[in-house]
Amino acid sequence: MLVALALSACGQSAEEAACNDTVQVFGDAIVRCGLDDGLSRDALERQIESTVTMTQGCGRVVSIRDEAELREECLPALETLACSSLEAGTLPASCRAQIEVEVR
Repeated sequence: MLVALALSACGQSAEEAACNDTVQVFGDAIVRCGLDDGLSRDALERQIESTVTMTQGCGRVVSIRDEAELREECLPALETLACSSLEAGTLPASCRAQIEVEVR
């Protein structure tokens, strides 16, 4: 609860925070697997954010399909996902269709 209050105070919604956390964990996995193509961390995270939000950005996220599943299953699974699976785009089912954005 304290974390949610702190995030709200910074002007970041829970949905935006979940999106940003997802971007960070994906970035960690990509770097761990050496799939970052030499991009800076900022450039990599911008690319990931664009991909997971259909170019709309985390600020346009309107909902998370199942935040508990995202945080308790998806993100921990990404931390240990085999690099071959990440490279092939084979993600855990708990990660699929989690981030819903308002497209304009």
